Amino acid sequence: MNKIFKGEEVGVIDIAESRNIRQAQQFALLKSNKTLISFCLNIPGPIKQSFYLHKVFLSGLNEVKNTFNKEIKHIEIINPKTGSEAKILLDINSQDVKDKCILIEENHPLGRLFDLDVLDLKNNNLIHLERAKPRKCLICNDEAKLCARSRKHSLIEMQEKVTNLFIDYEASNFASLCKDALISEVNITPKPGLVDRANNGSHKDMNYESFMNSANALEPYFKEMYITSFRHEGNAKELFLKLRAIGLEAEKAMYKATDNINTHMGMIFSLAIIIGAYASIDAEVTITNLKQRCKQIARYSLNDYSKDTKPSGARLIASQGFAIIFDEALKELENNLINYQFNEAAILTLLFLMANIDDNNIIRRSDNTQAAYLKKEAKELLNDIKMNKDNQNLIITKVKELDKQYQQRWLSPGGSADLLALCILIHSLKQENLIN
Repeated sequence: MNKIFKGEEVGVIDIAESRNIRQAQQFALLKSNKTLISFCLNIPGPIKQSFYLHKVFLSGLNEVKNTFNKEIKHIEIINPKTGSEAKILLDINSQDVKDKCILIEENHPLGRLFDLDVLDLKNNNLIHLERAKPRKCLICNDEAKLCARSRKHSLIEMQEKVTNLFIDYEASNFASLCKDALISEVNITPKPGLVDRANNGSHKDMNYESFMNSANALEPYFKEMYITSFRHEGNAKELFLKLRAIGLEAEKAMYKATDNINTHMGMIFSLAIIIGAYASIDAEVTITNLKQRCKQIARYSLNDYSKDTKPSGARLIASQGFAIIFDEALKELENNLINYQFNEAAILTLLFLMANIDDNNIIRRSDNTQAAYLKKEAKELLNDIKMNKDNQNLIITKVKELDKQYQQRWLSPGGSADLLALCILIHSLKQENLIN
């Protein structure tokens, strides 16, 4: 079953009653002598409301809000089984409103599904402002009304088109946020022993440009992971194997973009788990259910370990549902943002991660004893900076000193840096209201 259209069917009588109620509400609102946008969706078939169709509606509503912003004087929203509706009053010229609404319908990736009706009240009659050109069919380039009247396309064909539009939109947005998180992490400066805008840290084989090239090359694979996970109907193990296959192709793209430099292999794995978990949850995504779904998928990565080998690093953290991120580091970042700019807040979050995880990159370049000492050192530095939080410059000064020390000892907390990027991603998802 197409899960986007998983909902209650409505009939002709339901639609007619909804239309009558809508017209009465439109008439009442227009007595305020303002321009009215009556917004609903163009959805084929008897199912007009579902969890995912409501997400389409919210995407359109957000676009309207962003377009008109302070010009909006009043909004009413209802979510009946006949489809979500919004009535938006604006104190500006109706033709200007109509022109902007047409741009939304034509330019937004989901705009073909939006019905932005602009109305005036003249001589006590509702006036619907018309488009200069008729809307095109969802599937072909013919006039939409003609296709609808002749039933040119089957319901299944139209619903699949709606589904493809929605998945492509969601996947593109999520992949872009993943790429932005990778770019954000490399831009945070300074960082101890890591590539940033100032230097290459403790690395001879990679630089800022290689990280940027890698991030851009990986974005299409993040999108493919999302689409695959959204459409997946099997169990968690089967989904993990699908994500692994895409991840292997992503690694090839990374190496091609960086001249065979491993910039993001660990991140490809971790992001595959998070993308797979998020896209396969058929409900509102929360920190709780996302963490649990990550556990379900990532535990199959531990099958690669022999009985005598103790899991560690990214696989262990993923199999724990990224608890260090969801339960600790995310709160650290959000608390830091209260007192610091984003760059400084992220640096402190990196120090927090360095102080609290066993970073395989550090262990490989030193040993367990030295790694334990470095964790203690990071914790002491973090506490020292926070004790002097009024001195914002102290962060930059102290971390620059630590960067020099790490470079001299050829140390690089790459595992902590990856977790920082994941933390930035989850923070961005919260900011975009994509997770609660």
